[in-house]
Amino acid sequence: MADNSVKPYRKAIILLIILYILSSGLVVSAGSAYKQQAEIADEILDVLIINSYHQGLTWSNDIASGIIETLKKGNYNIYFNTEYLDWKNYPSEENIRFLKDYFYYKYSNKDIDVIITSDDAALKFALENRDEMFSGAPVVFCGVNQEGFEQITKGYDNLTGIIEEIDPTDTIKAALMINPSLKNIYVLFDNSESGLSTGKLVIDKIKALDAGLNAIPMNQMAYEDIIKTVAGFGKDDIVLITTYYSDVNGKLSDMERISREISRYSPTPVYHLYDMGLNNGAIGGRMMSGRLQGEMAAAIAIRILKGEDPNEIPAIIRDTTVRKFDFNQLKKFNIPLSNIPEGYEVINKPISIFEAYKTEVLVTITAFFALFLIVCTLLFYSLRIRKMKKRLLENNEELTQIYEELAASDEELKQQFDELLSVKEMLAKSEERFRLASDGSNAIIWDADLTTMTYHFSDKWYELLGYEKNEINEEKGGWKSIIHPDDALLADKARNEHLEGKTEFYNAEYRMRTKSGEYIWFNVRGKVL
Repeated sequence: MADNSVKPYRKAIILLIILYILSSGLVVSAGSAYKQQAEIADEILDVLIINSYHQGLTWSNDIASGIIETLKKGNYNIYFNTEYLDWKNYPSEENIRFLKDYFYYKYSNKDIDVIITSDDAALKFALENRDEMFSGAPVVFCGVNQEGFEQITKGYDNLTGIIEEIDPTDTIKAALMINPSLKNIYVLFDNSESGLSTGKLVIDKIKALDAGLNAIPMNQMAYEDIIKTVAGFGKDDIVLITTYYSDVNGKLSDMERISREISRYSPTPVYHLYDMGLNNGAIGGRMMSGRLQGEMAAAIAIRILKGEDPNEIPAIIRDTTVRKFDFNQLKKFNIPLSNIPEGYEVINKPISIFEAYKTEVLVTITAFFALFLIVCTLLFYSLRIRKMKKRLLENNEELTQIYEELAASDEELKQQFDELLSVKEMLAKSEERFRLASDGSNAIIWDADLTTMTYHFSDKWYELLGYEKNEINEEKGGWKSIIHPDDALLADKARNEHLEGKTEFYNAEYRMRTKSGEYIWFNVRGKVL
């Protein structure tokens, strides 16, 4: 853009840039109208966010979102001004001159309370121009590594921020755990200032980690050559994507797109330095997060808005990384989860039925065991009631005999008769309890006298199947006629095996025909007494 051939079109270029910036700032303009009209008791604070790159770049969007969302949580009336230098697309001094003219026009008469910058170009621009056009506001930066921080901020004060720590060590260790035979790490970065700086730091870290690893830069390769290279990878090769936006010929490429394309052609996993690679072909690792960078920078800005001196807040290195792996990529390369180091989250992992419905499953199991205990209790009391019936019959016979023998003794006969009535009343109460317990369990209960083949069915049995009591012959197993023909043999077999002592419980599943002709599945469980 610095070529003399563009000079005749300088006015047109300036107009286009101003129109572009104005169009990207429509929300800001709408916010300005709101600011003038709103009735606010507290002072409105002006926060200027300057991004090095263009709007729409995932890294810029993540940082801006982290900043704005964090500041909105505070009890402040904040008016946000968001600007983009678009440094990756227009890395020229001519672009800077145009932006200076526009920003001077826009901000020279405006009081800025704090400036928050992302990445190197924005920090440098803010420091060089804040006294002239940004009312000397304090600067909070993020997205700048230690080397960039030392070079850009030399000789400046009234600034602080988050120093970006570029360290692929944990990612390479994870890659070695997944593939111990790893030898060659191709490092992808571009030839921009941040790209060269990041590439050098990454290569130095790899060499310091393991002298046996070969760190191979790819910044001097054309896009087509990069694709051909990764397509020919062997099992000992991987690519680590860092800061990459254009190839050696200046061919621009969306950062997510290049990650997807490399993953598409590479026969081995693709690692990434930034979390924007997730869901875009990168397998994962320890990756820097733009959102975390923005959130931490905003936290420092809040301290300054509260009155702290930025010179008293040291710029520090903070962990702004996430540790994640993509399950889809692990599956693609047949990598078991056991190979993933501890402390890493696996995203896109399919949820099992148990995990999805864990509460429901536990409740169902608990209900099943509760029902089982109720049935066991009912069987126990059923046995006791039968014993009581038998004892009652024996007592009745004895009382009859006593009555015949002591007919002359009216008083004694009366006492025996009263006792009989009392026992019958107890029996009636016990039977009522049994009926209530049976109804409350919602179970269908029947018993059979196998000597006479006489069956007794509960009211719930008739209610469910729709028959009247006189419609099913309870004697001699007449009810078997409503068992589904395909299930009859299985039911007989299960019953015979239990009668022969081969199984502890009678347990069978079969269908029974309702009065309407529909078949209903039953799970039948019982025991011979």
